[in-house]
Amino acid sequence: MPPVLLDATSAQSVTWFVASLRDDDTHLGGETTDGTVTARCGRPFRPLARLNGLPLDPLQVFPTCAQSQRQPTRPGAPRR
Repeated sequence: MPPVLLDATSAQSVTWFVASLRDDDTHLGGETTDGTVTARCGRPFRPLARLNGLPLDPLQVFPTCAQSQRQPTRPGAPRR
Protein backbone atom coordinates (compact mmCIF):
# COMPACT_ATOMS: atom_id res chain seq x y z
CA MET A 1 0.00 0.00 0.00
CA PRO A 2 1.43 3.47 -0.86
CA PRO A 3 2.13 5.84 2.03
CA VAL A 4 -0.54 8.32 3.04
CA LEU A 5 0.19 11.92 2.08
CA LEU A 6 -0.24 14.43 4.89
CA ASP A 7 -0.68 18.20 4.77
CA ALA A 8 2.44 19.78 6.26
CA THR A 9 0.94 23.29 6.12
CA SER A 10 -1.35 22.58 9.07
CA ALA A 11 0.98 20.18 10.87
CA GLN A 12 1.28 22.24 14.04
CA SER A 13 -2.47 22.76 14.38
CA VAL A 14 -3.45 19.11 14.78
CA THR A 15 -2.82 16.42 17.36
CA TRP A 16 -2.41 12.79 16.40
CA PHE A 17 -3.02 9.94 18.84
CA VAL A 18 -1.29 6.54 18.70
CA ALA A 19 -3.78 3.73 19.36
CA SER A 20 -1.24 0.89 18.96
CA LEU A 21 2.14 0.17 17.39
CA ARG A 22 0.52 -1.43 14.33
CA ASP A 23 0.47 0.22 10.90
CA ASP A 24 -2.60 2.38 10.18
CA ASP A 25 -3.31 2.93 13.88
CA THR A 26 -2.41 6.60 14.48
CA HIS A 27 -5.49 8.82 14.40
CA LEU A 28 -6.64 12.43 14.49
CA GLY A 29 -9.14 13.07 17.20
CA GLY A 30 -10.27 14.83 20.29
CA GLU A 31 -9.31 13.90 23.82
CA THR A 32 -12.02 13.65 26.47
CA THR A 33 -11.76 14.45 30.18
CA ASP A 34 -11.28 10.77 31.07
CA GLY A 35 -8.23 10.44 28.78
CA THR A 36 -9.90 8.55 25.96
CA VAL A 37 -9.87 9.76 22.36
CA THR A 38 -12.63 9.74 19.79
CA ALA A 39 -10.90 9.69 16.41
CA ARG A 40 -12.28 11.48 13.36
CA CYS A 41 -12.86 8.05 11.85
CA GLY A 42 -15.20 7.29 14.77
CA ARG A 43 -12.97 4.90 16.72
CA PRO A 44 -12.82 5.45 20.50
CA PHE A 45 -9.62 4.35 22.29
CA ARG A 46 -7.16 5.13 25.08
CA PRO A 47 -4.00 6.46 23.37
CA LEU A 48 -0.49 5.14 23.92
CA ALA A 49 0.99 8.50 22.92
CA ARG A 50 0.07 11.97 21.71
CA LEU A 51 1.88 13.54 18.73
CA ASN A 52 1.87 17.26 17.94
CA GLY A 53 2.56 17.83 14.27
CA LEU A 54 2.99 15.20 11.59
CA PRO A 55 3.62 11.56 12.52
CA LEU A 56 7.15 10.56 11.52
CA ASP A 57 6.03 7.36 9.79
CA PRO A 58 3.18 7.87 7.28
CA LEU A 59 2.45 4.11 7.31
CA GLN A 60 1.26 4.47 10.90
CA VAL A 61 -1.55 6.87 9.93
CA PHE A 62 -5.11 5.61 9.52
CA PRO A 63 -6.16 6.64 5.98
CA THR A 64 -9.58 8.04 6.95
CA CYS A 65 -8.01 10.32 9.56
CA ALA A 66 -5.34 11.46 7.09
CA GLN A 67 -8.05 12.25 4.56
CA SER A 68 -10.00 14.27 7.13
CA GLN A 69 -6.82 16.21 8.00
CA ARG A 70 -6.52 17.32 4.38
CA GLN A 71 -10.20 18.33 4.37
CA PRO A 72 -10.84 20.18 7.65
CA THR A 73 -14.36 20.01 8.98
CA ARG A 74 -16.41 23.08 9.79
CA PRO A 75 -18.15 23.25 13.17
CA GLY A 76 -21.51 21.54 12.77
CA ALA A 77 -20.59 20.02 9.39
CA PRO A 78 -21.15 16.28 8.98
CA ARG A 79 -17.98 14.20 8.99
CA ARG A 80 -17.28 11.70 6.23
